Amino acid sequence: MKIGDVLSDVFGLSGQLMLEALVEGKASAADIAQLAQRGARKKIGELTAALEGHQMRAAHRALIRHAMRHMAFLADEIEDLDREIHAWIEAAGLDQAHRLLQSLPGIQNTAAAAILAESGSNMKQFPSAAHFSSWSGLAPGNHQSAGLRKRAPALKGNPHIKSAAIEAAWSASRTKKSEFESHYQRLRGRLGHKRALVATAHLLAMRIYEVLSNSTPYQSPGWALPPRNLRRLVRHHTRRLNCLHRWLDEDQS
Repeated sequence: MKIGDVLSDVFGLSGQLMLEALVEGKASAADIAQLAQRGARKKIGELTAALEGHQMRAAHRALIRHAMRHMAFLADEIEDLDREIHAWIEAAGLDQAHRLLQSLPGIQNTAAAAILAESGSNMKQFPSAAHFSSWSGLAPGNHQSAGLRKRAPALKGNPHIKSAAIEAAWSASRTKKSEFESHYQRLRGRLGHKRALVATAHLLAMRIYEVLSNSTPYQSPGWALPPRNLRRLVRHHTRRLNCLHRWLDEDQS
């Protein structure tokens, strides 16, 4: 059985449905492959080929049952912890800040809780957004030699909030027509994926500071074009306007 060669997450929704069917041992490979959900349905042919001729014995089925029960237990424990964390957030009077953070692209319940656990909601302890980003370990380094500024790694900071912000930034960078997508795409070609992601996390940290400082939900500034594309559009429309002016002048004469 080679489901793992086709599915990126064997214990995702599609994988679990297929494993349950395999444990029962009653369905054919084609029937099991049809249990694929959402995007995995594009791989039904590959899944059928991966399932055909499998040699799953009773011992294998027993091991899979144990693994699935263990995962169900862990899922229940995570739900219990989430409820306890939410109760602590309410008890500390941070529920409003928790909701405000989730107005930012890429930040959901867990990331918002992690950020508040490290920084709190009072941004007055940081003189500016740049100070907050530096404390978080997301501000770009500044290496200067012979009067020239050179690229340097991000500064060290709070590792927990840095990890949460980078993970959230990856999600935010895939939010269509957001400033985070534009920022990441603009830098990726020049800096590479990792550095562009840290730079996007830096931008996200600045927005976190603004949201918590102003106690207002995040308002997207709208989709911003990369500077090169913006300059190209300006040149194009300037030429069109000049042509229109010349045409009007000739028509009037």
